[in-house]
Amino acid sequence: MEPELKTSEELEIVKAKIYDIDGEKVIFDFDLARLYGIETKVLNQAVKRNLTRFPADFMIYVDNQRLNNLKSHFVTSSWGGSRKGAYAFTEHGVAMLSSVLRSPVAVQINIMIMRDQNDINENTRFRLDMIERALAELQPKDNDRSRKIGFKQNADV
Repeated sequence: MEPELKTSEELEIVKAKIYDIDGEKVIFDFDLARLYGIETKVLNQAVKRNLTRFPADFMIYVDNQRLNNLKSHFVTSSWGGSRKGAYAFTEHGVAMLSSVLRSPVAVQINIMIMRDQNDINENTRFRLDMIERALAELQPKDNDRSRKIGFKQNADV
């Protein structure tokens, strides 16, 4: 049986592999391959055989020039990094990989990533609720809505 990923250290390793590209949270193909225990080319071959499962909002191609600009954010190999671009997978793309790779490790990692994303979404909803409550408390509590606004005009003038 494959080991189940559930320790906080393992979760932190996955979180460290999530990057922000053009406002999208993504994980690069080489990081996913390492997490899944497969070669990057094996992951990419599986994706290419199933391209219809990976529309533009599931997977972004990052060209070599842009990848080199981003390389300060992650460790590069002793060869100086990738010689070509890389695929960056969004949350939906990572979820789709489980159906393409079908390995027990891929499924466990995807479960962990989905749980992490769910925690982030719940935390965001909680914060929005707190902000809405704080704003409601700051609003003036004027019960007399019929109060006139403006100046009173003297009838004696």
